[in-house]
Amino acid sequence: MVGLDRRTDLDQFSELDVRLVVLDLLSPAAPITTRATTAALPSSDRPTPERVFDYLLAASIGSWAVLGLTATAAPLTATRLAVVLLHLTVASAILRRAPLVRLGSPRALLSSVPALVVAGVAFRSAAPLQSWPLAIEVVFVLGASLAICTFIAMGDSFAVLPARRKIVSSGPYRIVRHPAYAGELIMISACVASNPSPLAALVLVAAVPLVALRIRAEEDLLSSCEAYRAYRSEVRARLVPCLW
Repeated sequence: MVGLDRRTDLDQFSELDVRLVVLDLLSPAAPITTRATTAALPSSDRPTPERVFDYLLAASIGSWAVLGLTATAAPLTATRLAVVLLHLTVASAILRRAPLVRLGSPRALLSSVPALVVAGVAFRSAAPLQSWPLAIEVVFVLGASLAICTFIAMGDSFAVLPARRKIVSSGPYRIVRHPAYAGELIMISACVASNPSPLAALVLVAAVPLVALRIRAEEDLLSSCEAYRAYRSEVRARLVPCLW
């Protein structure tokens, strides 16, 4: 892999969701319909091909974190460190995730892709990290911290595409039903603010309804689960408390 330049930290992060989508679809354990069991199995019970696939995927993502720390002489800013920690958290979540109970329908999967693309554009079009004002760095780090806390709370239920695993209701999930997307939108806002332009404004305007579309696709799948319906009745807000 080529050496990292001043923008590669966010460039690599912009590709993370897209690569995970492709790899999840190629996974040997990515069914489109329900598994024989009705509850997620422990991660140790994953079929061997699925375990090997996840190990390789986690190693790849973990290597991006290592490169983010070692392959550039640029100062270690708070934003750059947040991106590294996000990579490490995602790699760990992949290693721990349980087998799928159900992956979403083709329509649900396609509904999630535009939000991933817009997020990638936002990260790739951000200004070089060294030029970010402190206020924008703080916003990005807050969004990244929320995403990291969410991934940790997920335990073995991590997924990129709409999928059904164990229902999680702890940590940030006590406040909103989709805290990871709230964190992502905060990070997108910081990226847009770091390099204002008509394209950046369009990305920000498009991000919110596209994330909402992704949320709808996930909830349509999860609504078939009694545990999720009970959780939904307790936590009313999807993304922003008291608003939506």
